Amino acid sequence: MQRALTSYNRLLETRPILTKMVTTGALFGVGDLLSQQIEKSSAKAPQKPTPSGSATSNARQAISQGSTAGRELTVAKSAAVVKIVSLKQKAIALLPNLDLLRIKRMMLYGSMVYAPYGHAVYSKILPYLVPNSCFRSILLKVGLDTMFVTAASLAMFFYVFSRFEGKDHNDSFKKVQLMLIPSMIASAKIWPSLQMINFKFVPISMQVLFISFVNIFWVAYLSYINSKQ
Repeated sequence: MQRALTSYNRLLETRPILTKMVTTGALFGVGDLLSQQIEKSSAKAPQKPTPSGSATSNARQAISQGSTAGRELTVAKSAAVVKIVSLKQKAIALLPNLDLLRIKRMMLYGSMVYAPYGHAVYSKILPYLVPNSCFRSILLKVGLDTMFVTAASLAMFFYVFSRFEGKDHNDSFKKVQLMLIPSMIASAKIWPSLQMINFKFVPISMQVLFISFVNIFWVAYLSYINSKQ
């Protein structure tokens, strides 16, 4: 773990934007994957009957019709069929029906839009505007982040994803108008306290990574409400 952090810090020093693009894109993809799992678990899908019972009855019929000499071989084959069918059903149940295009869009947004934006804001703009790390300065940073940085980030999110979905500029702008205020209210309940921790204890170079990890759950929420509209 320590070696991984050392390597990551070295990459942040040599290629900061590229490193943040890769990690943020991956974590945004995880967030959308989590969102899809939540959607799938909340949906009430009718359970399909498993064919294991049919396979078992066929096996028994084969046993009853077989000769005495071949019954042991038939039993072994039938047991193998039942086991294969059972494993297949378990695999189907565990394998989620993922919207891979949605995950790719989320990763693309995280890497190409949010990561450069986050780097500019948290590594350049906010440290320049508020260079001190005293309590008042941290409160000022949190206020700027809540009122301006988050508002711009949410507006970009809903606009870009509307364009990803094939909507024109006017429809995308309407989506921003519809979703921005409710999302900012939800954000204000979560992010200020987290950003207090981030600005106080996390080095500037690692602040985007901290936000990206927390964003796994925030992106899951945004992806969920975006897909429902």
